[in-house]
Amino acid sequence: MILAWPHRLYYWIAHKRDIWSVIERVDPMTAAMMPDLGLPQMGRTARTAFRAVLNYEKPPGNSSVEDILLLAQARGYSANPCDWVPLSYGDGQFPALYRPWAEWLARKGYTRLYDGVPMTSKNWKKWSREGRQQAFRSLLQKDRAAAHELLLNLVVDQPASTRLDLLQSFNAGGMFSGNYPSDVPVLYRFLEDPSEEVRALARKKLNEMGGLKTEIAHATKLAPFFTVPLEGEIAVSAELFAPSLMRHTRSTSLDALADVLDISATDFIRRLPLEAFKSDFYAMIGRTATGEPRKILATRKADAGEEAWAGLFQDVDAAVWRKGLEAAFSQPYPSTVFDFLGDKVGTLETIDVRKISHYRRFAVSVTDELDTGTLPVNTRHDPLRSLALVANKQAADDLLNEALALGMDETNPRLTMLRLNLAL
Repeated sequence: MILAWPHRLYYWIAHKRDIWSVIERVDPMTAAMMPDLGLPQMGRTARTAFRAVLNYEKPPGNSSVEDILLLAQARGYSANPCDWVPLSYGDGQFPALYRPWAEWLARKGYTRLYDGVPMTSKNWKKWSREGRQQAFRSLLQKDRAAAHELLLNLVVDQPASTRLDLLQSFNAGGMFSGNYPSDVPVLYRFLEDPSEEVRALARKKLNEMGGLKTEIAHATKLAPFFTVPLEGEIAVSAELFAPSLMRHTRSTSLDALADVLDISATDFIRRLPLEAFKSDFYAMIGRTATGEPRKILATRKADAGEEAWAGLFQDVDAAVWRKGLEAAFSQPYPSTVFDFLGDKVGTLETIDVRKISHYRRFAVSVTDELDTGTLPVNTRHDPLRSLALVANKQAADDLLNEALALGMDETNPRLTMLRLNLAL
């Protein structure tokens, strides 16, 4: 069903299994006025295939379309806005490529402002009070430096009530109670605010940090959980991974911790036991390791055949990257290989696709559906879907032919993602 909306914005509303999903799109006249994203839009055949995927999957929000759009982007195409634009009543998770569309639609009044549109000095006044706080929290998560800049250069000229609202939202975003060391200079600036209420809140936030206002201070709290001999493997206490230490691991860096332990970051990464790379401590290493330490960790994880965060494998040797990919093949989560490939999604040859753990469920899922008449897996976890997102065109064609050879009907909507792959 298609409902006309003001300003030539349309909502395609679909119903499936008692769940309503909404897809936003525009008419051709509006599409012609929208910003050019710098990539050619899908051709007619690919657009038809893309709409078929949307019609089958009934995505409940932007994040449910993100991987499809990233496959198209990796092949050098963007969506046509007559088929899809970012949903303003869903989540703000869509590829950065489409941010100009979200901003334009909101700026022109086609949609409301929502957290998919970054808060800036230009759109600041257009937010409602509640929307402004949500947008600020989203900005903190996505671009903390931009949030700092906004607080220091824009909020100072706003009413005290606005400054107080945003200062109340200025925290670690639920990761732990309090603020990060990088927030401290901003809080100090608010100690000079004209409003006593605002100054009091800034003092309270600084006092709640308990004197732990630098990365070094938090690293010092973690240091007792390591024993660093003159040579050989570093000993790590199991207590390092306690949830109570999250505040410290989230508030320091590899360089700060290595400095406190009087060891180079490179030597620290090289001598840590592999089993230490887990939990929030591993997240800290992955977030802050750069250059040689990051390459060393990626190599160690790859040589051990252990799945690792894809970001570690930037700029590593091709052989190391390949080992990392091979480790991802064995993982049970549908998104692991996709995330590892990054902008290389849609490039795996058939020989590699058949190594992925989901391939082992490929044939079984087809024959089980034929036997039972029902889809034996969640749509999002369907191996036909996850494999189609990473396969190159030849591999996608091979998968399609395998499914048909097993008895799957050519009109089965489970084939829509494979057909989109082939159409891009």
